[in-house]
Amino acid sequence: MHLPLAGAIERLGAITLHIALSLIVLLTFLHRNVLFYLLALLWHAAIDGVAVYLQGSGWDVWPIEELLLVIALINLGIILYLRRSTQTPSATAPMAEPRGEIEPAAEG
Repeated sequence: MHLPLAGAIERLGAITLHIALSLIVLLTFLHRNVLFYLLALLWHAAIDGVAVYLQGSGWDVWPIEELLLVIALINLGIILYLRRSTQTPSATAPMAEPRGEIEPAAEG
C-alpha cells in the first residue's frame, strides 16, 4: 500500500543527494583540495550504509523513508549553503550601465 509514494520519497532523496555530492566534488577542483572529494565519498557511503543496514535489520519501509526524507532536507541545506558560498561577486552584482553609444567599426 502506498509504495509508489515511498519510491517518490526515495527519488527525492537521491536527487538531492547527488546534487549535493556534485557540488562538494566541485569544491575539490575550485579549492584544489582532495579532502572535499573524500568528504563526498564518505557522505555517500554513510547514507547508503544507513539505508542498507536499516532495511536489512527488519525496519519497515516507512521509517526508513522518513529518515531518507530528513537526509534529503540536510542535503538541501548543503546545496543552498554551497550555492551561496561558491557564487562569485560578479555573478551577484548588478550589471553596469553603458557609458555611451557604441560606434560601428570603420569599413575598409
